[in-house]
Amino acid sequence: MPRRLRRHDGTGHVHFITSSCYHQRPLLGTAARRNRFLAILEQVCLRCSFVEVGYVVMPEHIHLLIGEPERGTPSTVMQVLKQRFAPGAV
Repeated sequence: MPRRLRRHDGTGHVHFITSSCYHQRPLLGTAARRNRFLAILEQVCLRCSFVEVGYVVMPEHIHLLIGEPERGTPSTVMQVLKQRFAPGAV
């Protein structure tokens, strides 16, 4: 059985991240929602100081290729991104 996975943050590497919507619902299925997500991604990018190498936004999931954030870790970047995009978030 494999051991617990290790995270190697702070090494300056590029990170590939995939995230699915809640119950794989097509929450990014409209242009308005995709544009909102991308605007929030840009805000988080500026706040955490990381480089967006690339992204793919599909109706029910996303793929991100990001550089090491200057503030926080890739996990905190995703936490902030998801909290800001969540329904009801201001």
